[in-house]
Amino acid sequence: MFCMLLLLLPFPGVMFFLGLLMSVEALSSAGLLQTLAGDLVQAVPRPDALAGAIGLASALIDNVPLVAATMTLSAPPDSELWQLIALCAGAQRTAHSHMLQHAAQH
Repeated sequence: MFCMLLLLLPFPGVMFFLGLLMSVEALSSAGLLQTLAGDLVQAVPRPDALAGAIGLASALIDNVPLVAATMTLSAPPDSELWQLIALCAGAQRTAHSHMLQHAAQH
């Protein structure tokens, strides 16, 4: 029964996410995500502009490594920065998918 369920898994998708997560862990282990987060905070010190920059970066970088990098920020857990980051990165994805749908219709 379990073997039959394994055959139903979409292995290309599973392998993609496994590779993505392994890549993020490699970047984290090398200290690159922490460096990226520190450099971004120094370059963009205002929280609202920082969240906007992260939203723009999510257009170029997959959200998994981006979220891993933002988790190294030293903002308190109840900071409004986290909500702003979620809104900016999420809104960018929503706008991008709407543009793709519009382009496909025309």
